[in-house]
Amino acid sequence: MIDEIDALCPKRNNLPQHKLDLVNTFLSCLDGPFSHPSTFVIGTTNKISDIDEAIRRPGRIDREIEIPVPDTTTRKEILRSIFNNNNVSEAWMTDDKKLDQIVTSCSGFVATDLLLLVRKGIDYSIENSCAFSHEILLNLAHKIYPSALKELIIEIPNVNWSSIIGYDEIKQKLKEAVEWPILYKSLFAKYSLKPSSGILLYGPPGNSKTTMAKCIATESSMNFISIKGPEIFSMWVGESERKLREIFSKARKFSPSIIFIDEIDSIGKSRGFSDSSSSSMVESRILSQLLNEMDGLSENDCLIVIGATNKPTDLDSALLRPGRFDNLIYVPLPDDETRKKIFIHNNMSPTDVLIKKTKGYSGAELFLCFKELRMEELRQELKGQSQNVEDSKTKFIRILNKIKPRTSDEVISYFDKFVDQFGLNY
Repeated sequence: MIDEIDALCPKRNNLPQHKLDLVNTFLSCLDGPFSHPSTFVIGTTNKISDIDEAIRRPGRIDREIEIPVPDTTTRKEILRSIFNNNNVSEAWMTDDKKLDQIVTSCSGFVATDLLLLVRKGIDYSIENSCAFSHEILLNLAHKIYPSALKELIIEIPNVNWSSIIGYDEIKQKLKEAVEWPILYKSLFAKYSLKPSSGILLYGPPGNSKTTMAKCIATESSMNFISIKGPEIFSMWVGESERKLREIFSKARKFSPSIIFIDEIDSIGKSRGFSDSSSSSMVESRILSQLLNEMDGLSENDCLIVIGATNKPTDLDSALLRPGRFDNLIYVPLPDDETRKKIFIHNNMSPTDVLIKKTKGYSGAELFLCFKELRMEELRQELKGQSQNVEDSKTKFIRILNKIKPRTSDEVISYFDKFVDQFGLNY
């Protein structure tokens, strides 16, 4: 029994000599005098693509058995077994509806993840002197990531739609594209509606595109795999494509999932921009791999890809075809109504003067202004000065003169032209 056999027999490309000798020796052992009918070799791995192909040839380790991620029925059986093994018995544990709620919120969990969930739930009930309820497990389930996805997931803050001020039309559009196909699967089938495979969020920087993607993952209880486009690149031939292939493979196994690709323009750049350099060849191969992965998505995968970019015109037109990123959502600068809500959220009355002066500011820039306002008030308090020397609105206007909006009219015009070409989509 050889655990993590991928470490013993990695692919021999670019291996140092001592590791190459080890792989060759092991292959000789499988073929040579050490092989015997009464000897049986079992290897385990969670990185089968890293194993040298020679070990998987007939006559060596030629029988492969994939142990899949437990489905909802299996997760329920595992959960019941864990309750029994830990001598936990509550009335609600016989209620199938409550158990279904728990296992549905645990998509992608394997047995060890479910065991961790139950143990954390028991610890919580002991520490807080309360009954071990299914509500405890539901709350904890959102704080535990599937162990096999930890290497891919960037930890998501506990965000929900209330974390984003305004943008109600965009929020609704995202709900319809991501949540509705899961919640109303039978209705989608009735009306022959195919769920979107890809959503592109585009617009000026600093307007919550990334936070929106995280919110929809949180609200829909989907696994969230977040990557930045530049992180995919590798100097080794084929490595970038392999990374992308593995990401999609894991997302399918742990569905329902969202793959969020920030700065997608870095890996989806138009082939019209390419030249003959090695970096352009890598970009072209990555784009081809991304197109293949998106074409391979089916309704049963319960997987959606969300891309975010500030440079939508840099994207290859093939990405924007139906069946790929066909749901284009423009995330503009905050309008007057949204800026009013931001002022109210920050406990300041939104006067006409303030609304007029903040036109052209991104959400991030406005919150930076409010942060600077709070810092000024803190400095005054530490110096023992009265807060009434200058009112908050006057201070804020003074801060606006120091912190200028960075989204120029040319940038706004750039996005307006893209909207004219492809539509607003909300």
